[in-house]
Amino acid sequence: MDFHLFIDGELKTTVQIGRIEGNKIVPSPDKLEEFTTLIKDFCTYEGQTIKSSKKLAEMMAGKAKLLAIVIENALNADLAPDSSPEVQEEDANNTLREQLKRFRTSLIHDITPRNF
Repeated sequence: MDFHLFIDGELKTTVQIGRIEGNKIVPSPDKLEEFTTLIKDFCTYEGQTIKSSKKLAEMMAGKAKLLAIVIENALNADLAPDSSPEVQEEDANNTLREQLKRFRTSLIHDITPRNF
C-alpha cells in the first residue's frame, strides 16, 4: 500500500494509498491524485542514454558480477549438507541446481558453485 519512486537509486517520493486497520484495508482516497502522478512519473521516466561502448561494458560487467554472486549464493544454499530432507526434496526441483548437476556429470566433475 506504500509506493516508492526511486530514480537513479535515490528516493524521490512515497505515497501511501491505504492502511490496515484490524482485518481491513482502509483506502486513502485523498492520495489518489498523488498516486496517479507517481505512476505517470514512473511511466514517463527515461533512463540514461549510454553513448559509449566502454560505459556499457562497465555497466554490464557490474551486473554480471552481481548475478554471479546471487547464483553462487543460491547454489550454496541449495547444496548445504545440513539441509533437512524436506529442503533437499524441494531442491531437487531447482532448475539451477539441476543444471549444475548435469554440468558436473557431463563436463567438469569437480566444478564448484562459484566456478559454475
